[in-house]
Amino acid sequence: AYPSVDVFLPVCGEPIEVLHNTWTHVRALSGTYAGPVEVHVLDDADDPDVARMAADFGFRYLVRPNRGWFKKAGNLRYAFERTRGEHILILDADFAPRADLLDELLPHMDEEKVAIVQSPQFFR
Repeated sequence: AYPSVDVFLPVCGEPIEVLHNTWTHVRALSGTYAGPVEVHVLDDADDPDVARMAADFGFRYLVRPNRGWFKKAGNLRYAFERTRGEHILILDADFAPRADLLDELLPHMDEEKVAIVQSPQFFR
């Protein structure tokens, strides 16, 4: 069985075309991985256009009540408390992940002493 993965996409006012590009890559990634993937848009700008686009992509949209508290770290912490994936993938708003990223990274998480894995970053 493949482990479940939550993908966190923290955003805060980035241009919609940048988000669309990243999210297109994320949708391909989630469709390629054999296990369950849930994508969460974490919007600290509470932008209705971003909310609509998240719905169009089939992504879960989260806005925390205390936006701005601890900036991006606070945004991620809010999501940690509301998700249940066995693994978490965090991608910045301008990343363009390869579709096979999860298949490449998750085997490293099987190592008992490994708690975090970082990959090279690819941008639009």
